[in-house]
Amino acid sequence: MLELSLESKTDYKSFLPKGKCSDGDVYHMGERKNLKILVLGWYNRLNIGDERIRYSISKLLNPHPITFHNLWEFPIPFDLFAAQDLIIIGGGGLWVGESAGLISIVEQWHPKIRAHIGVLGVSAETIEPFRTSTEYLLEKANFFEVRDHKSKVILGGSEKIAVYPDLTFHTPFRWDPCTQPNGIALCFAATYLNDSPNANFLRELRKDFNVFGIPFDELDDADYRCFQTIDIPTQSYFDGERLRRAELAVCSRFHGIIFCIQMGVPFIALNSSGKIRNFCEENGLGDFLVPFGCLSEVQEKIVQMRNQRENILDRIEKVREKLVMNSAEHRQHFLSEIDKIIPHAYGMSKKIKMKLFRSFF
Repeated sequence: MLELSLESKTDYKSFLPKGKCSDGDVYHMGERKNLKILVLGWYNRLNIGDERIRYSISKLLNPHPITFHNLWEFPIPFDLFAAQDLIIIGGGGLWVGESAGLISIVEQWHPKIRAHIGVLGVSAETIEPFRTSTEYLLEKANFFEVRDHKSKVILGGSEKIAVYPDLTFHTPFRWDPCTQPNGIALCFAATYLNDSPNANFLRELRKDFNVFGIPFDELDDADYRCFQTIDIPTQSYFDGERLRRAELAVCSRFHGIIFCIQMGVPFIALNSSGKIRNFCEENGLGDFLVPFGCLSEVQEKIVQMRNQRENILDRIEKVREKLVMNSAEHRQHFLSEIDKIIPHAYGMSKKIKMKLFRSFF
């Protein structure tokens, strides 16, 4: 199993695909000719969860040459689209709040470029007012995959929608629970830390427990600066080994929960989003959920998990084993879908695609 050292900021960067981290990075994973693939998601923003997804996709699609593009970067160059054989949307939360509006872009440009298209490893919390774009994707996509059953229901429940684990389970962190754990890790997003009641919640938690912050978002050091503002000990980069050594973690970040399961760290999941709630409930961990901002319940849950550590670890390990096995099944299914696309993609050069693209204007 692949193991990635995250003991320092340099180590963290070392597990990413090689190349400068900027919009439209291209990673050539092999020499032989393969599908040209464009992956659209929340990449190149130094969020450890999304970068881990990117790493997993690059391993899953090896040796196809891949371009990762950040959906927030506009305008997206259409010649980039026209050069591709396959366009993948995902992974991550893409039908969530205002970000779901970005999906409507697909309906506008996809008919002009004649590339194959697929949706991979996404979560959904809304479909309105983007129902038309979603239905277009469902009709045109070669594959459409979400990471929980509730997302499938929200997106219409089509038989075409498959449910598989978060993509990071293709390259999970090593299972290695610490025998002498120390401290409680806080995996919070800056958007929550900037809110005064949430900041006060963490200050109160610090009075009773030895807590420390684990930044996930290194863009502008947002998480780091917020932890510092409320006097929570932290450092300026994601430290996977420090998280592994925690007695337990309190998480409002989805990938904080995912990484805890992969490493073997008991956790309390704050019920701050649909993807967190859906994941815990669908994997038999609904009792790990605590209402967001409810200090007394978090305090009680910390004491309970301390007293039941071995039982908690046993439950987490079973969930991990199931999701890793499901990811192996997904790999077979996904690569079979890619194999179906290859015969239809070859033979159309970038020059021909550009002529077809321009004919629509």
